[in-house]
Amino acid sequence: MGLIYTSQQLTAAQAFSEHKSLKIKAFAGTGKTTLLQLMAKRDGRRGLYIAYNNEIARASRGKFPGNVVCKTAHALALGCLPADLREKAKRGNHLSRGQLERFLNTRVALSETDAKDLAWVAKQAMHWFCISDDPYPALHHAQRALADSHMAIESDKVLAVLPAMWEAIASVDGSLPLTFDGYLKVVQLSGMPLPFDYVLADECQDTYPAIQSIIRNSGAQVAW
Repeated sequence: MGLIYTSQQLTAAQAFSEHKSLKIKAFAGTGKTTLLQLMAKRDGRRGLYIAYNNEIARASRGKFPGNVVCKTAHALALGCLPADLREKAKRGNHLSRGQLERFLNTRVALSETDAKDLAWVAKQAMHWFCISDDPYPALHHAQRALADSHMAIESDKVLAVLPAMWEAIASVDGSLPLTFDGYLKVVQLSGMPLPFDYVLADECQDTYPAIQSIIRNSGAQVAW
């Protein structure tokens, strides 16, 4: 016996078939993923399903039709990078505290303890910038990192090193690795359209603002 769809699911699927973008409000376990699969089965165009994690992405490949690519947002971003940046990301995407300490010591006169503390906080601040939809590192990224750390460092001092850090991360010849969240940010800042006719995004309320920005800028019909 086949699946029995609710009237709300069928109404949403019909709206999607008319090439309307949709924002679906549904509680966990109420059939949103089933609805996204129904939309895809009724649409022969090239689609993208953005999964919350790798496990869901792998499981989804057997549930969506062949015209739909199932990926996490990070896997999508890696594939969208220019070839030279993609090679940089593949060489290593982990930024160690030691790497960052050495980088900071070439730019700021710091004691060993200060270098360790600033490296920890700056790395956290960079994370908050990369997952945001902000166009550049800002004071609130530094402040949030400091709130997490409880370290006695001035937020302006953290903010001062972030632009150079980002340049070293995001440029092909930069001395810092292109991190996991870094290549997500590169794609988000580029505003590039995605090579898909529609995008289906699950668990979007739990995704980073940077991912939501990539979807909004995709140029595709969206259901999320």
